[in-house]
Amino acid sequence: MVGNIYLIYGDDEYITKRKITEIQQKCNVTESINKIDLNGEEWEEIYDELTLPSFLSTNKIITIYNAETNIFNDKYDKEDINLPSPYSFFEKVLTQDDYKNEILEDLAILIVFDTKKISKNNKLYPFMKKNNNIVKICECNKLAKLENEKYLFDMAKSMNLNIEMKEIKFLLDIVEKNTYIQVNELMKLVFLNKAIIRRKNYERRYTRSMHKK
Repeated sequence: MVGNIYLIYGDDEYITKRKITEIQQKCNVTESINKIDLNGEEWEEIYDELTLPSFLSTNKIITIYNAETNIFNDKYDKEDINLPSPYSFFEKVLTQDDYKNEILEDLAILIVFDTKKISKNNKLYPFMKKNNNIVKICECNKLAKLENEKYLFDMAKSMNLNIEMKEIKFLLDIVEKNTYIQVNELMKLVFLNKAIIRRKNYERRYTRSMHKK
């Protein structure tokens, strides 16, 4: 995970956020001074953060949101002695081993797009895509019907909810086709199930205690 660059985009906000959280957790920097979120900063500020060593030499993760407005924005193509363009910076990272090791040794870079698709017009995208040993493409689109059913079913089982696939299908039929809403409704069932189990356990203990009297 550390040592990689992730391009994250898609039309499902929930799955996108889950993917970001998953990578952050695997990098072991979910609650750390080295977990940096950049949203709305200019390229100069982003470049400064990318080249700044991590605090106490531990893993660092930088998540750059709205990448189409900064890293993938043609207005930053101009070169400067003190500020390379995004293309020049990432080209150096991806082609020069010494520089790659210097930048990515303890760093993961998450580049998140607000748009549903990455614009392939910007010259940086095809170049980064070619370097798939370092650059990972994460497409977070809405799931197809069967995938969506399995996704929620597996989530329910992971939380010990005794539910059948037909009930998951019914849930998906009656709620909006939005993963946030679907998961929220599923969580209501999980909490209700826990409350019922607690109630049954209480009644069982109460009944046993009454029999002992």
